[in-house]
Amino acid sequence: MEKKILKIASILKNFSIDDLSTYMECDASEITPYLKDLEENAAITKLPNNNYLYENVNRVKPRRRIRRKKEDNEKKYFNYSVLGNQLFNLENFRNFPAEQVFLQKEDLEYYNNSDERMKKYLIKNVVLFSLVGRRSEAETKLYLNKIAEEHPEYKINDKWYMEKYKRYREGGLCSLYQNRLCSVDNAAYEEFKKMYLTPKRYSATVVYELLKMKGFDSDLLPSLMAFMHRLNSEFSKEAIERFRSEIKKEEYSDDVVTLKYVECAKDTLFKNAVKEYLHIIALNKIQIRPEKKRNISNLNKYFGKYELRDISIEEIVEYRKKLIAEGWCISTVRGIILLLLEILKINRVNLDASIFDIVLTSYKIYSYEEIKDIVKQCGPEAWIIALGLKLTELQVLQYEDIDHEKKVVLINKRYQRGRIIKYNVKSVKSIKIPNLLLNNIDKNKTGLIFGQVEMPTYESCLCTHIKLLQDQNVPFHLIAKEMRYKDLKTFYSQFHQLFPKEMDDNFDIFKPLGIVEKPTKTKERNI
Repeated sequence: MEKKILKIASILKNFSIDDLSTYMECDASEITPYLKDLEENAAITKLPNNNYLYENVNRVKPRRRIRRKKEDNEKKYFNYSVLGNQLFNLENFRNFPAEQVFLQKEDLEYYNNSDERMKKYLIKNVVLFSLVGRRSEAETKLYLNKIAEEHPEYKINDKWYMEKYKRYREGGLCSLYQNRLCSVDNAAYEEFKKMYLTPKRYSATVVYELLKMKGFDSDLLPSLMAFMHRLNSEFSKEAIERFRSEIKKEEYSDDVVTLKYVECAKDTLFKNAVKEYLHIIALNKIQIRPEKKRNISNLNKYFGKYELRDISIEEIVEYRKKLIAEGWCISTVRGIILLLLEILKINRVNLDASIFDIVLTSYKIYSYEEIKDIVKQCGPEAWIIALGLKLTELQVLQYEDIDHEKKVVLINKRYQRGRIIKYNVKSVKSIKIPNLLLNNIDKNKTGLIFGQVEMPTYESCLCTHIKLLQDQNVPFHLIAKEMRYKDLKTFYSQFHQLFPKEMDDNFDIFKPLGIVEKPTKTKERNI
């Protein structure tokens, strides 16, 4: 840059900063530092009104950048030779020779004041620094991968390693984790917890400042993040929110052990029974999840004006069929019914024990003859049995989604709460259509095939689809995949009743090998 400025200045002789910025096509602020250097070296002379005069400076050469020797002028924070270029066993971290390794007093104090979990991290990083050191990015990645293969406990991302190594070179051990995981004094932590976990809902920053006012040395206190890290490791988010709840303490019962039941009159409205249920839940310090709140709202819409004596088993069965017919997820319907039974139980509504069978066994597995009759009609029930579609997928299925040449149907959307939702790329699926259904589809039609249909037999059709796959020995995980479930746990929770609970007593693991063990003969003993 200096050479270029001098070259232009030698041509212009008398010039201003604006002249230079115009010729060099750059901002004036970029040129100003170099002009000061040239002025100090007597290469140019400053005139009034921010003008400059070029001097004959053939003898003056532009200042060269001072190249420093390649010796490492970093601080020697620890003694490499003590480790002997060997990986230290992190399980024996208590035997780590910290006094011999850390040469700086601040580093040794920081290490000694850290908790056990933090000490393992510090040892791991210091050992890696001594072995890997400062290398190129490619060499660092290669070296760290070799170490991780033999010693998984020393596995670390190469970019994260280089970032921590940079911090270590600049500020020593204290700046390695920026005081995020350092140990917290027990007395200070207990006082912090006492003030933070209260219904007054003080912010963490306010509590931290109050802690300093209570006499704790602000220089010795770790950062606020250290307190919050220890708090989150001791309590879950739900527990912290419960302690900080605005519900007054005197509203809770002192002898809460189990759910308390209340006697309700038979003419009590269901919506009033729900209020009593929520009150009991609050007394027992039980937190209600958002899904449960939505289920309570759905129950109130249907049963709100019912009297408790009018909620019979038959009425619950009809309500469940209504939800299934509308396309509600089976697991969601099961949760709503179980919540309804829980509310009735707490309000001491006597129901027959068979009510629980409604939740699990309200479907029917069709026989082969019944399936043939359903499939011949080629209605929506046949599509559920053949393809295992969700009712919300069937309701938005279009003629344009069918590829007659490849004999497949594209499932890429569903109907939910009055609008169509597109699936992401991972959930889109092409399913092969049996010829019996395909031949019944008009190629010239467009738009929805079935539209908004209600199907009380939806659950039975879906379970029949799974049973047909089982009859042809399709593996469990492939059934879940074909039916577009995200994981096996969700799939099994909805259809676990269709799968065997235990192995057959006559099962023999060596049966396919043809190994048959002959029964041993017992010798008769003469008495």
